[in-house]
Amino acid sequence: MEPNPDGSGRIPEEKIVLRYANAVSEKYRKYQGYLRDGIIHKNDGFVIAINGAALSYKWTQLASDAPRFLKAVYPLGVYQLLLDRGTGKIVGRQNEPRFNIVKASGNNVTTMPFLERRSRGISAILGSYADVMCHCQALNFDFELAPNPQSRVPIADFVIPAKKVWRAVLKETGGELSGHILG
Repeated sequence: MEPNPDGSGRIPEEKIVLRYANAVSEKYRKYQGYLRDGIIHKNDGFVIAINGAALSYKWTQLASDAPRFLKAVYPLGVYQLLLDRGTGKIVGRQNEPRFNIVKASGNNVTTMPFLERRSRGISAILGSYADVMCHCQALNFDFELAPNPQSRVPIADFVIPAKKVWRAVLKETGGELSGHILG
């Protein structure tokens, strides 16, 4: 495993999420150019594919935690176990809320485009770690799809052969995010 540039043994989670957030932002910027140029129409579905194969620390993700590409589009921070102070037993699990990440430059980067109306053009995010140089399994073996609950053009689960779909249910009082393995 690659050491953290700051010399610590800490996984630079925020830097990884920033890479994903930057990729989503850049691809959405290109989408807006395609709209302006008439290449696509606002009623066409638009899925952003994100591949983390080249990222350091890609295999350090907890199985029970949300994938890092989701943390770039939802305000999901550090995964936490909630303990009962008296018994020490686990009473819950959650991701600490994180609405933005501060870059080294001091600028804030939002981590919640799927909660903002301005991102309605994104139908979904497709995440993968597939590596063309190491393809011992079928190409879609690790595809994870996250439909945008605010999308102007939603897509059906069966359109993209994902192994897992992450659904968000947004309510006035908050939201719930759950992953479902498709059969």
